Amino acid sequence: ACDHMDNAPHLCAAAKSHIDGQSNPSVNLDWLIFRDKISSYHPIELLDSDERWEQIEVKFNEMTDIPRLCLSTEWKNKLLQTSLESEKALTPESWYNSKEGLENLMIDFEEKNQLKAL
Repeated sequence: ACDHMDNAPHLCAAAKSHIDGQSNPSVNLDWLIFRDKISSYHPIELLDSDERWEQIEVKFNEMTDIPRLCLSTEWKNKLLQTSLESEKALTPESWYNSKEGLENLMIDFEEKNQLKAL
């Protein structure tokens, strides 16, 4: 991988030497949204430090049909634009002007958006 980073050999070496316990650290956004919004739907009154949140999270993670919030059209468009801008910034112009590039990305975004709406 470092062979492709001619302009950043030191960065690549530093990245390779960095040891992380998790290769792709992520946060369960479903849980964070649920925990943030639950008080709007349920009279739960727990402090952030309350250990019962851990019990609730375990039960939440066992759910198979997690309630989801749908994004407004405005936010979907903002998300698409951010994604397109990122692709332009991170990929060569020849890719995003190609058939497989941004047009395909927009079509894929819309198809997945339609599936989520069903």
